[in-house]
Amino acid sequence: MSNEALRAVALSEAVKTVAQSGSASAVLTCAKTYLEFLTGAPSVGAEAPKPAPKATTKAVKLTPPFEDQPEAEKAEKAEKAEKAEKAEKPEKPTVSKEQVGKVVSNLLAANKRPQAVALLKKFGATSVSKVSESDYAAFVSEGNAELDDISF
Repeated sequence: MSNEALRAVALSEAVKTVAQSGSASAVLTCAKTYLEFLTGAPSVGAEAPKPAPKATTKAVKLTPPFEDQPEAEKAEKAEKAEKAEKAEKPEKPTVSKEQVGKVVSNLLAANKRPQAVALLKKFGATSVSKVSESDYAAFVSEGNAELDDISF
């Protein structure tokens, strides 16, 4: 393609791309960029692009897991990997927040408001939503024991 033909293609593509902006300078800038791409050289009067900085790479030795290791080390690493996997996936509590709320509701329904408040306070909470998930089972157990304790 001749230089004039390349310039025409670059300008028409720039108009298609930047026509929405309505800025003649934006169209011309885009056309110059397209022309540089098509010709493989910067346009006249344009600065030569600076070379990109060289990337530094760090050598990393990759070794397959558990190869060339004594059996005891293999077992230890497998155990650690299993523990880490379990730590990443915490088990869901067997007692739900709804069950904790139900215990409080039952205490209130049994006219045991002071006991309900004391139980919440014992677990460092002022409401059901502030009871720690790790305390749900103990809370429900103690709440049910309080419900079973009928004093005359």
